[in-house]
This record gives sequence, structure tokens and C-alpha cells, in this order.
Amino acid sequence: MKDSHEESEITDYKEPEDFPALPLLDFQSQIEEIDIAKGLENFSGDEKTYLRVLRKFACNIRFLLSSLKEVNEENLGAYEITIHGIKGSSFIIYAAQISEMTKTLEDAAKDKDLDYIKMHNPAFLEAAEALSEKIDVMLREINAVNPKPKKARPDPEVLKKLAEACEFFSMNKADAAMNEIDAFQYEDDGGLADWLREKVDLMQFADIINKLSDI
Repeated sequence: MKDSHEESEITDYKEPEDFPALPLLDFQSQIEEIDIAKGLENFSGDEKTYLRVLRKFACNIRFLLSSLKEVNEENLGAYEITIHGIKGSSFIIYAAQISEMTKTLEDAAKDKDLDYIKMHNPAFLEAAEALSEKIDVMLREINAVNPKPKKARPDPEVLKKLAEACEFFSMNKADAAMNEIDAFQYEDDGGLADWLREKVDLMQFADIINKLSDI
């Protein structure tokens, strides 16, 4: 059941109105695997939201690919579930090639066609890894074009909000807190913000709680 205050808390943080436009369409030639224009349509043209979804996709798929390298009769059910999830997320960002590859692999898993999977799974893993790397490059270049304001370290109160969201396993509140943290570039946080972003994207809330309890 949703917290009755959750919706209002999500909207507490707002990015500056003068935040420059993100030139996502300029990167179309670098990421041919994604139709960026159509992907943006899925998010009503909201570039910042689409960019966050792309970042989550790249982070999550890297984490998942390691579990898909060895497929056998014992883990075929888990393989099907994971492939199905990747199919959905790749469709949302309009990565047609990955979406089609996962569709055929999911169908093969349903039919218990291990021969087909073993033949075509390596090409999928290679394509998915290459796409995640291209997204990472794009993110770095966009950050360079639109540098964030600098701070020494994340605000302790925002870190507390993130820890509380993780304790209640509230993805919306965790995302909201993380968006506040992501609004700045940190000069003396020892990589904490980047670590937190990855853990939030992977929903590894226990790790975040343990980490923040020591700060």
C-alpha cells in the first residue's frame, strides 16, 4: 500500500527552471541501436526523465548480463524471467534491436529450446553490453556539456531521507532523494554519490542502509 504522503514528497525537489536543454537528439548517430526521438515520445518529450531511464537501463543490464552467460535446463526459468524484464525495458527506451533479440530468446526459453538460446545468446550479450557502454559515453558527454554546480559532499539531511526510503523499500522516495543528490557534482565525497546512484538503480537497499549508517 502506498504511503499517503508519498506523492507530495516526491515533488518536493524541483530542478532549476533555467537548466539547459539536454541535446539528446545530437547523439542519435552515436547510438543507432536506439531511436531516441521515439524513445522521447514515450516520455512526452521529457529529456531529463528519459535520460534517467537510459542511465538505469545501462546500469541494470550490466548487472543482469552476468547471470545470462551460462544457460542450462536448471536455470532456464530464471533466464526467461530476466530476458522478459530486459525486453520490457528495451522496448520502453526504443532499443528495437535488443527488444527483438530478447523476444526471440524469451520465446525459445518458453519452448525450452536450449540449442537456439546457446546459438544466439552470445550475440545478444555482446549487443547489450555494447549498448550500455554507448549510453555511458553519452551520459559523460552530456554531463560535460551541462556541468552541475559543485559541492563538497552530499547534504546529510538528503542522505538521511535516502536511508529512510531504503528502510521502507520505497523506490519512489529513494529516486526522489537520489535526484536531489544527483543535482550536484561532489568534490570530496570519495565516490559516494556515484556508488549510491548505482545501488539505487539496482534496488540494493540493504547495502545503502549499511553504508549510510557508517557516515
